[in-house]
Amino acid sequence: MLEEVEKRSGITGVRVSPHTFRHTFARMFLENGGEVYKLSLILGHSSVLVTENYLKDFVSREARQGQSKHSPVSSLNLGKQNNGFKKKLQKGLD
Repeated sequence: MLEEVEKRSGITGVRVSPHTFRHTFARMFLENGGEVYKLSLILGHSSVLVTENYLKDFVSREARQGQSKHSPVSSLNLGKQNNGFKKKLQKGLD
């Protein structure tokens, strides 16, 4: 069934599977403010730890982006001559 949907969509280079839909739903749920505990119940996981492990890459990436956004380094006025240094500091936080 999903193979037919994939063919009809004309989308290429993207994996289409039940797991992909489930993972995409989980990510979008969290991106839109959903709680990990509620997501765990929706997905039917035996524990919130299973859900956290399932989404660990997403959660750690989001945490790094949020930390970088609110980092004291981002508010430093280092000027153009120190722009490379600032980028290195920012990259270290991302």
